[in-house]
Amino acid sequence: MIKVYKFGGASVKDATNIIRLANQLKEDQYPHKVVVISAMGKMTNAFERLANAYFEQNSQDKKDAFDYIYQYHSNIISELFNQDSLIEIEELFEQIETKIADSPSLNFDFEYDQIVSFGELLSTKLISKYISHAGLNNSWVDIRPLLRTSENYREGVVDWQISEQNIRQKFRFKTNNVSLYITQGFIASTYTNLTTTLGREGSDYSAAIVAKSLEADSLTIWKDVDGVLNADPRYFTVTEKIEFLSYRDAIELAYFGASVIHPKTLKPLRDIGIPLFVKNFHHTIREGTMIGKQEKVKPLPPIYILKKDQVLITIADRGLSFLTEEDIAFFYQALAFHQAKSNLVQQSALYFSVVIDKNDRKFSAIIEQLMQKYQVKYNDGLELLTIQNSNPTRNSLDYISHKELLIEQHNRKTSRYLVKQ
Repeated sequence: MIKVYKFGGASVKDATNIIRLANQLKEDQYPHKVVVISAMGKMTNAFERLANAYFEQNSQDKKDAFDYIYQYHSNIISELFNQDSLIEIEELFEQIETKIADSPSLNFDFEYDQIVSFGELLSTKLISKYISHAGLNNSWVDIRPLLRTSENYREGVVDWQISEQNIRQKFRFKTNNVSLYITQGFIASTYTNLTTTLGREGSDYSAAIVAKSLEADSLTIWKDVDGVLNADPRYFTVTEKIEFLSYRDAIELAYFGASVIHPKTLKPLRDIGIPLFVKNFHHTIREGTMIGKQEKVKPLPPIYILKKDQVLITIADRGLSFLTEEDIAFFYQALAFHQAKSNLVQQSALYFSVVIDKNDRKFSAIIEQLMQKYQVKYNDGLELLTIQNSNPTRNSLDYISHKELLIEQHNRKTSRYLVKQ
């Protein structure tokens, strides 16, 4: 009898939330639990700034980023423990300082993983220490030696056979006389013990890997919302909670960019039928959303998924010849090489267009590679609105009515609008 809980950055962003998490775990009577935790608050963004400054050898930016991260964690320690520091946390910061004092390699993705991964190590060390301080015994586990991936930095491909075996051997509740384990999301390692990550927001995926490996009874992802909503309340005035989603529906929503679920999370759970619950960390008794294998109780409402910071890239043959499958393959090879994903595709006889997330470092490299063979144009500062179970209403039409529409696509279930934000 095992449950896996995943707490995102918003759930552990400050001392108040960490105290709430500890109280929740103390009240939970389930006999065996694995808790997967992300970096605190917006710490992944802060560590990304540190990684960029380190790679570019910008001393002032590097110092500013490090000082901000250090002070953020120190403030939380002061509130939780009424002291300035913890030995375990200071040791991790010493490792960070040693790392950023060296010269970087030529591989930014490698350096990114070595630095950004400290966000999860810091959060789990600190929270494990506080939970013990609050009277709840737990065992802290470094997930990296257990979760093995390829050397595809920032998008590690999981070796399922080795990882499942390692996880089962480590998380042995009865043998180790442990009822609660604390570990990290997002991070892993290669076969030679070099740190990798599973992709941005990959902590949900980590939790799913642990849940499948242990054949857990369920996985619960704790958010700061009541469950899966049919639209982001920051951008749409009318929203409703979805009580139940099938694995298939949830996978499609995640693919289109629904931020509440990481795209890779669902398949491991679906493979052996583990239910996923998305619940509100601040209101634990509320039902939330269940994702499972049962059939839908009622038809889903239109679901609105908004992706910001999109870029539309268009290629054309320099001699205005027809574009062939070879040209399209070259485009996709460029995306794959730079680990970029297509969010929307449009083709005509002379032009081929793809929409991707804006990432300045990847974007520049992709454009440079494409310009070796083609005329290339691009538009940035775009938003992609996807309406699943498409029944466009005022909710969506109001949002796009005052924006410049670049692409509009429809099929049986889905409508998509690319607009200038």
